[in-house]
Amino acid sequence: MLIPNLSIELVVDMHLSYRQTFFTIFAVVYIILLPFLIIFSLGYDLDFKNKTFNNTLSIRIETYPRNALVPTQSQTFKTPTDLRTEDGKELTLDVNLDGYQTESFTFKSLPGTNASAKVQSLWLLPQNEDQKIDYSSNRFISILDDRNLIFSSGDNYFIQGYGFSGLQGNQEQLIVEKSSRKLNPGRWEILLDDTYWQKDQEFMIFMRNDRWSLLDLKNYPFKVRSVARVSPSQFLILDSEKNVWVLNSKDLSYEFVDTGFSGMAFTDSPDMIWLLDDKKIYRLLRSSQNFLPNDLRTGVYAENIIISELASGIKPDKFNNFVAKSIFLGLIFKIDDRVLYIQDSNKSIWQVIASNVQAVGTNNSTLFWVDSQKSLFSYNLLLKNQVSFGRLDLESDDVSNYSLSYFVRWKRLLIYTDKEIASTWFDTEIVNESIIRYYPKKWLSDNLCYAKIIDNYQFCIQDESFLIYKNNSIPF
Repeated sequence: MLIPNLSIELVVDMHLSYRQTFFTIFAVVYIILLPFLIIFSLGYDLDFKNKTFNNTLSIRIETYPRNALVPTQSQTFKTPTDLRTEDGKELTLDVNLDGYQTESFTFKSLPGTNASAKVQSLWLLPQNEDQKIDYSSNRFISILDDRNLIFSSGDNYFIQGYGFSGLQGNQEQLIVEKSSRKLNPGRWEILLDDTYWQKDQEFMIFMRNDRWSLLDLKNYPFKVRSVARVSPSQFLILDSEKNVWVLNSKDLSYEFVDTGFSGMAFTDSPDMIWLLDDKKIYRLLRSSQNFLPNDLRTGVYAENIIISELASGIKPDKFNNFVAKSIFLGLIFKIDDRVLYIQDSNKSIWQVIASNVQAVGTNNSTLFWVDSQKSLFSYNLLLKNQVSFGRLDLESDDVSNYSLSYFVRWKRLLIYTDKEIASTWFDTEIVNESIIRYYPKKWLSDNLCYAKIIDNYQFCIQDESFLIYKNNSIPF
């Protein structure tokens, strides 16, 4: 009767012995490997040949759509992916996916340091349009905003709604006010909702008596330089002789207001019109009330010797020598070819961000600009970090006519001309010091496109056809 109990005790003792042995082996292996795990987690690699630990550069690449190919000399990775390279070694990686533009980055870290670079939320640019819409006898001319575009039928012009599924809504005919000129393709500036200005051709489109109207500003006795809508029925116009006029949209009459202004611009947030004379910057609230001529100089925003120095160099025939842009906790003013930052909390503090600036754009705390040599730069006011992207491969020589737009979701800066788009991925929220070169590349050419991505779509006009590009990847 004792033999069965003895066998059970032996089995239990054997199980305990195995567990103790396994635990001992695991503890010994863990203790041996722990220093290596810590070293690897800190970014080091082990060089078995030379029996040393090397610094590395860790690179994270995440794309939409996924499964893009990232080839290296040793192997090809699929996104999302993490890879490492030696510190101090320059590495250029291409990100490829069929049907999308190839993206390129050059990485390098400082010798003797462990560094990282993150290329995340890299939404790839589609090579071909998703939809192409043609009218048999009509032609698409321009895209006004994210809702409306213009097309012509014979000698008549129409406003047509559109969206991600194509053309939408009813066609509304434009009433042409006092013009015998033909409306040509071009980019339009949005003055306010349902109000647009085409500066190159000096045309305006707005609602008048609940109907769309096309107004030819060349019929007025002044050369228009800037336009701003100051009330539902009034527009301020700055001409090339530094005069300000007010135009009444109800009866199309005009009245002289004041003179001596070198520039006029506006911002949506704050909702202001900004005027520049030889000494001061003035602000004028865009309101629902009628504008009074004596309101023009009542709101002095800033006065500084720098204004006087820069304003004196502005040429009256230049359109964009005075630009106002909202930025984090302040405003950016482009005066002549320099960009100034003024803090909201202390307007006496001025910071000259850049010179030789031809076109400018902002996003939150980041400023983007293009100089006269078509070189692209950025500066982050919070991170105190400046990045040079190199020269843009754009055919348009009128650098002052470039439009810069940053789309947060895609982490993309888009640079628009009248016929082409260049684009570069750039994360404004972190400092990717190990990315030593970005490659802004031409995305669309011979296309007249709306100046920003709407959700996941880009809308363009090419050869009188309406095109829709999309990257509708769903991130997980």
